[in-house]
Amino acid sequence: MLINEDNISYINIMDTADKVYGIAYVKKGFKAQLHFHKEPEVYYFIYGSGKLYIKDKLYDIHSPYKLTIKSNEIHAMTPITEYVLLFYVFSKGPFNKINYNYLPSFL
Repeated sequence: MLINEDNISYINIMDTADKVYGIAYVKKGFKAQLHFHKEPEVYYFIYGSGKLYIKDKLYDIHSPYKLTIKSNEIHAMTPITEYVLLFYVFSKGPFNKINYNYLPSFL
């Protein structure tokens, strides 16, 4: 099911107990809230550039780029180009069982 929220749309193209694969279209102006989750995650930046907060630092990321986010690592991303197209992977699912823990800070 396609999810449309303020400046972000995403769909999980595989959502099983073993794996979650999804695609996110993130528009410039997206207010990314810092968060973490127990499950490791991999980001594949397919198109665009963004500001990425991870490991207490802020980075400029440009596609194509692969990033592995470790378990419980605080992170968030917001585009600096008009949009970012992102492929994401969780090694465990289903998606509705992934417990996102949000912090009060935004990018």
